[in-house]
Amino acid sequence: MFIHINRILLFLFVLISAVSFAQPQNDFRGIVGLGIEKKLSRSFYLNFLNNEIVNQNLTELSLGFADAGITYRMNRNISFSANYRYSKSRTLENIFSKRQMIYADVSVQKYFNKFNFSFRARLQNQFYPHIFSENFKTNQLYYRNRFAVRYKINYYLSPYFSIENFLFLNSYLVFKSL
Repeated sequence: MFIHINRILLFLFVLISAVSFAQPQNDFRGIVGLGIEKKLSRSFYLNFLNNEIVNQNLTELSLGFADAGITYRMNRNISFSANYRYSKSRTLENIFSKRQMIYADVSVQKYFNKFNFSFRARLQNQFYPHIFSENFKTNQLYYRNRFAVRYKINYYLSPYFSIENFLFLNSYLVFKSL
């Protein structure tokens, strides 16, 4: 029975991968990143992540960001985190647009045999630092949910399915001046 489930899951993983990799690609892209996590106590962690995305056959920086935050693990299944992200993204005019983001996460996960179910709720506020620039954009407040299911075949192989939705909250918030 286990062998049949493994074969079916492997077939679905290969099929989904083949469909997603069949999209047209104009150039070769790469992602370089470094992540560091420091355990402060049994429940608190500091983390830092730096990523760069390079495109145009690995010759042009497309996006770069630095992310720092703190995580509190209540237990094995529930965690809370607060993070700050500073990013630069190349625009169509070939200039870098600076963005900053503050976000908070609540994550819940549960293991059933070889399956791992996880849910993450994120509230994020993205803002642009240049108020007097011609490229000024207002703050963007989002509520993001992600649900993922992982199946652990062995130590090295763990296919998963993940779905995420973005809810743009700026249109739902009404501010009244007194």
